[in-house]
Amino acid sequence: MEKKRRRFGAKFIELIFGRSRTEEEKFFTKELKSPVTGKVVSLTDVEDESFSSGTMGQGCAIDPEDGIVRAPCDGVVAVFPEECYAIGITSLEGIDILIHVGLETIRLKGKHFTPKVKEGDTIKAGQLLLMFDKPALDKEGYSQITSIVVSNTEDFDSATTVVRPGDDVKIGDTLLVVEN
Repeated sequence: MEKKRRRFGAKFIELIFGRSRTEEEKFFTKELKSPVTGKVVSLTDVEDESFSSGTMGQGCAIDPEDGIVRAPCDGVVAVFPEECYAIGITSLEGIDILIHVGLETIRLKGKHFTPKVKEGDTIKAGQLLLMFDKPALDKEGYSQITSIVVSNTEDFDSATTVVRPGDDVKIGDTLLVVEN
């Protein structure tokens, strides 16, 4: 049975903050920052078809240098499974961002992952969201390639990756630009 993709966007913001977006908030250019430090990988090279095919949205992936994941923007933690391998964030502009750490890391059931926020938390850009034990994941043979995608790309005029495969990025560097 195919899982229905959960959508948060504008309705979620209205529910959480008690208001809808103003006219000024409907038209914007938003820079999403890198949540991890490492080397950029093309999403098409990720060995998970749901990401490499673009089904999950537009974005890129990063081979992380360490086990630190920070918020790419201000928003709300919309989804954070108990296995801690992925975080869904809804920005204040209604952009749904998925940060997915590793390949098949759901099988670990949270082992080697330490959450620093919980579902429903309001977050600020750069805030620590998650830590993972990179050496332990390496030892167990798990890739930590981290996919970062805008999962509701179709709701916006554009979502553009502004880095190239092979680029080195640090937490806080601009990774994606979303326009509406």
